This record gives sequence, structure tokens and C-alpha cells, in this order.
Amino acid sequence: MTLPNSYNNVALKHRPVFFSTERYAHSYASRSRFSRVIMGEAGQYLVVCNADAQRLVRAGYELA
Repeated sequence: MTLPNSYNNVALKHRPVFFSTERYAHSYASRSRFSRVIMGEAGQYLVVCNADAQRLVRAGYELA
């Protein structure tokens, strides 16, 4: 079972917003000064808060 505030077993503070293109993810993230875009699995881009971005980077994901 996957928790709503997690991504591939990485516990997150908030629920990520998913996009299939990097352009749309950056467009969405630009509306909030605390949002970061992370490259997820197989063509997924996640928009997350700064704290969750740090958690995902420590787990091996990269900022987009």
C-alpha cells in the first residue's frame, strides 16, 4: 500500500503534483516560490515543496 504523501517509499510532507512534461511542471512550480521540480520515474515530473525535494534528492532523485 502506498501512502498518499509518499513516492516510491520516500515519506513526504505533502502530496506531490505529477506532470508528464517538464515544461508544464516548471510552469506550475513557478506560481509558488517554494516549489521544486523533481525528475521521477519513467517520464514523471513531480512538483514538491523544498523539504520534500531534499528528501527525494537524498533518496537518489534529481532536480529538473
